[in-house]
Amino acid sequence: MDLRTKGKVAASILFTAVAGLIGWSIWSSMDAPRPDAAERDLSLMASPATAPPPEGPVIDAPGSAMSVARVLASGSQWTWTRENPETGRVEYRIVAEHFDPEEGGIFRLTRPEFRMYSKGSIVHVTAAEGRIYQPSREQEPESGDLDGGVVIRIQAAGDQGEPIGSPDEATIIQTRRLHFESVLGQVETDAEFTIESPGVSVRGSGITLRVSDVRDRLQYFATKRGEIRVRPDALRRSETGTTPTQSPEATVQARESSLRTDLYSIEADGPITLSQAGSEIESDRAMLWARLIDGELPEGAVASLDDGTAQTGASQSTSSHGVEPETGDGFEREVVLMWQGSLVVRPLASVPVELAQDDLYVRFAGEGAPVTLTSGPQGARGECGALDYGFTSRRLAMQSSNPASSVVLADPQTGEITSRGIELDLGTGEGVLTGPLLIRLSEEADGTAGSASSLRRLAAEGNCTFVLDGVARDFGQGNGWRLKEATLQESVEAKDGEAWVRGDTLQAHFAAPAGSESGPSRLSRLVVRGNAAAAPFGAEAGPPVPDRQTDIKADELQVFFAESSETGDIVPVLASAVGSPVHATYAGDALFAGSIEARFREGDADRLELSRFESHTDITITGLGGEWVQADEIRADSEANSVDFIGAPARIGLRSEAGDAMLQSESMRFDARPEAQALTVFGAGSGSFTPSPASRADGFPYRSVSLTWNDAMFYSDVEGRAEALGDVVIIGEDPGAKRDLGRGDRLVVEITPRSEGGEQSERELISVLIEAIEAARESEPSSGRSDPLGAELELRRYASRSDPSAAAGLEQLLFVSGSAISVKDRTASIEVPGAGRLLVENRRSPESPGVAGQATIDARGTTLFDWHDGLTIDRSAAMGAGRGPLVATMKGTVQIRHLAPGASAATAIDCDIVNAEFMPEESQTGGGGGTLRRIDAKGAIFVRHLNLKILADELAYDAASSEVLVSAAPGRRITMFDESEGRRITAEAAAVDLVSGEWRIVRGGATTFPQ
Repeated sequence: MDLRTKGKVAASILFTAVAGLIGWSIWSSMDAPRPDAAERDLSLMASPATAPPPEGPVIDAPGSAMSVARVLASGSQWTWTRENPETGRVEYRIVAEHFDPEEGGIFRLTRPEFRMYSKGSIVHVTAAEGRIYQPSREQEPESGDLDGGVVIRIQAAGDQGEPIGSPDEATIIQTRRLHFESVLGQVETDAEFTIESPGVSVRGSGITLRVSDVRDRLQYFATKRGEIRVRPDALRRSETGTTPTQSPEATVQARESSLRTDLYSIEADGPITLSQAGSEIESDRAMLWARLIDGELPEGAVASLDDGTAQTGASQSTSSHGVEPETGDGFEREVVLMWQGSLVVRPLASVPVELAQDDLYVRFAGEGAPVTLTSGPQGARGECGALDYGFTSRRLAMQSSNPASSVVLADPQTGEITSRGIELDLGTGEGVLTGPLLIRLSEEADGTAGSASSLRRLAAEGNCTFVLDGVARDFGQGNGWRLKEATLQESVEAKDGEAWVRGDTLQAHFAAPAGSESGPSRLSRLVVRGNAAAAPFGAEAGPPVPDRQTDIKADELQVFFAESSETGDIVPVLASAVGSPVHATYAGDALFAGSIEARFREGDADRLELSRFESHTDITITGLGGEWVQADEIRADSEANSVDFIGAPARIGLRSEAGDAMLQSESMRFDARPEAQALTVFGAGSGSFTPSPASRADGFPYRSVSLTWNDAMFYSDVEGRAEALGDVVIIGEDPGAKRDLGRGDRLVVEITPRSEGGEQSERELISVLIEAIEAARESEPSSGRSDPLGAELELRRYASRSDPSAAAGLEQLLFVSGSAISVKDRTASIEVPGAGRLLVENRRSPESPGVAGQATIDARGTTLFDWHDGLTIDRSAAMGAGRGPLVATMKGTVQIRHLAPGASAATAIDCDIVNAEFMPEESQTGGGGGTLRRIDAKGAIFVRHLNLKILADELAYDAASSEVLVSAAPGRRITMFDESEGRRITAEAAAVDLVSGEWRIVRGGATTFPQ
């Protein structure tokens, strides 16, 4: 027997112990139905209504209420008979072999025999001898004693008094002696006694029983130290074939139509022990309250737990599934109740609170010591101040005795529960644990040991409501109940090792094992609401760095569980959190969001792995390494090894010692595969970089860098490649000092690929490509570019301002356009394949910072280059220690338009090849920063300046002096036309001042004047 059945059995056997004596003691108050004439021919035992005369003479006593047989002679058989004056039915008869009078109205009887016929039973009493006190021969004996082998046999009878059932089903009470007082309605003995009935045996010492003729009920019953033994299998068999159980509605109607209701209390002093097969309940006291309707427990007083309906007595002989329950050896399953003190039965004048919802109610209570429950084979134990059970309502309660004590239930296989009290409805399976409470689960608990969901410790300041599944089906079958649902309230905490969950409420849902009707329930869902927080990883199952805490905070957390197909453990498969916001941390990284959802799968070595992750609404992620994310939705798929960032817009960034970087777009995807480590941006987006002061001190040229695109962007960290598509614009700025801009349909940046060993301490720029895509240029003729047919690179430099509020003035401009612009860092070159344009603007004045005293390089003017076969800028000399010039080489029908400082008109130069030298940019105050220094041209040169036209083979322009030197190849001559004077000049070389317009012959020549 387990702890669930002990309350029911304890109360049942207490009441059974006195049921027979109660029935026998109230014989004088029982009425029988009126017989008809035909019944009077039956024998006395067959029908007590009429009986043949006894063997000896019978003398009827006078009086309307009795027919009494008198004694004719001493030593003859003696008979005393009482009949009901209204019905004529024999109510009882006393027979003795000898009737010997003594002094003072005392008579001695030899082998007295007593039979009483009451409604529903026949009571047969025998003894070796007896003495009665009968002052008047005309009245019943006032008192008497039975001595020597007193036996009381009680058997069920029908409506006509006929015996029902076999003799083995009778209840037999035995004692050495018995004393009765007719006036007091009292029966008593100080001797030991036994009661034997099918499935029940009682042993005790001393009985005092009193019946009230006025109230027509049991008035008092008491006995001393004793025991009751119940064999459930025999008890169950004896009840087979009993009247079917009535419905609750029929029970209520029967009670309302009853003739008499009696209330009783039974108290037993201890120590008290209730045991079966090594399982025990021990208490200082046991109390039982009962309601009797017409002398019986009403139908439904003991509600059945086998099929969910109510019935009188113990459970039916078959389970709810129609299968005969296991019985085994009845004595092996024997239930024993022992009490060392007294047992007293008293009537009650009013309905006690215990019977407000029940007809039968029992309580085990502790006084100096708590009530204890132990289970030998399983090692389970329990401790409480009081254990109550209502048989009609099927409600079980365990309470602590005072505020300093607790109710404890413990089992090595499942764990331990400590609370202020426990209430359980065995009919519905609904119960309450009164807080504060603590639940510890054993490492041996089935379905939880070693699993990722094994919550080993649960604590709450409030109550725990729960629902059990299978109560009606499994009661008494040994299958155990399955937990279906539990809700803990107020400062709830659940822990498993280093992992924990906290919240205002915690609700757990459980399910039966897949494909099984038996076995313990399995955790299926966990919900934490109100100030919910969790640290999901323990020391062994945690992240690679165990000293970094992982936790989550939300308004609500939910975790769904399933049984592992590999190990059978219960593992989480889905987790979600909702909050305002949800706050989660992992290894120093932090997440804020409106909601998150994670799906798990089983990985190698029985470890859980994250398979999918989703987060929604106002998402912010910050990483320990400076990474951060802002998005409206994040989706991660571990099988695809990808993470999607969605927002309006979504942003990802990095804060490092170098500065702050950021990318934003409505949709981005990160490919986390080790061989990829790539970011793809779908649609338009932008990026920015703001250098740190340290980076600026180390020479980073801009205060900010921004990037925008219209179609897509891709970056691979492994390949060291970034690519943006669709009207790409990249800008580097130092407000008030410089602004560099690159624009094209496609931007490709290559850096040093990541090494196989992981991240490199310094990754170098390899190349930058800005190009125009033919399809894009044709579809976007009005994109707003200065040259819609090519990629652009624009460098601007501004004059320093003494007044910060004043607008910055442009000092220098360098603009390059073409089908593509390629910057190769390692070869120190810039290339523009095919046709292109280069514009150089220098507006610096002698007053500009760093220009004073450098009159030879101030105010360089404006120069425009156009070419058809490509531009190459060699930066190698500028990158050397000597800081030499940048050399730009242009080929294929090169056109130059140059406006020298101070010149009234621009100079046009057409040639085949051009080499232009520029001073490298040093700083805003470092002299000729990126300005034109010299131009060298070759092959079919044509120069037009004011009225002067020149044909030559070579040209050299010195920007410092604004002078052009044209020359011819060896053996050839230049030709000059002066349209203002109509002159034609030939020479080997000539020089032209582009400011004054004056020219001179440098090497021999001739002049021809027009006619």
